[in-house]
Amino acid sequence: MCNQLKSMVLLTTLTMTCITLFPINSTAADEAKSIYKPLVKSAPNTRVGGGSRGSRGSRGVEDSTPVLSVLAPDHTGHTIYSQPTLYWSTSKLINKPIKLTMAYTDFTLGMEPVIETEIKIPQNTGMQAIDLARINWKIKDKGLIPEMEYQWSVSIIMDEQQSSNDIVASGTIERVSQALADKVADKIAKETDGKKQVAIYAENGMWYDAIAQLSKLIAQYPNDQKLQSQKVSLLQQVGLAN
Repeated sequence: MCNQLKSMVLLTTLTMTCITLFPINSTAADEAKSIYKPLVKSAPNTRVGGGSRGSRGSRGVEDSTPVLSVLAPDHTGHTIYSQPTLYWSTSKLINKPIKLTMAYTDFTLGMEPVIETEIKIPQNTGMQAIDLARINWKIKDKGLIPEMEYQWSVSIIMDEQQSSNDIVASGTIERVSQALADKVADKIAKETDGKKQVAIYAENGMWYDAIAQLSKLIAQYPNDQKLQSQKVSLLQQVGLAN
């Protein structure tokens, strides 16, 4: 029951964030919609959200613990890049250390994370970007190996002496084969319209690249309602917004 309530809180919070940041109407949403077509799905529910342990503390004071989420599908999302940009979200300001971790899902390849590093505490709530090209990797070849699945997580370190108290949100990612990456990259190179590039990524199953490209466009054109609608649509398609 507790886990169900946490999931409801996480979904409601992210939905309200999307509605607040990206107000839309049905006509605009239909015009802007990019259809995400995932590659063959892995085991379902690979996305995990972290959130408040309760809306109010023992003294009736509102709990300041944030709801944390990663912008990942509920299955393994794909990318054509070795060092893609990942996105996560927080419902409240954070005043604790934040850690990014990435590891192989196949433990026979190694138990040690390929990334385990603190990231900058955001100055605002909502969606945050992590550029893996700017992150310290623990391996020599700093990048995702093609056709290898990884779990990545963002954690708020609530108590450095007790990791079980950390708030953790995680998802999975896989870099596609070089042949498929080249095919998608060729389509992108032939298209100069940024919105259509988002659609190309989405239609070819590249979730992380679609959301990253769209987020960059929104940063450049924050008043473009079609871009904002397009982002909400993508989030809806993977169960991150209603």
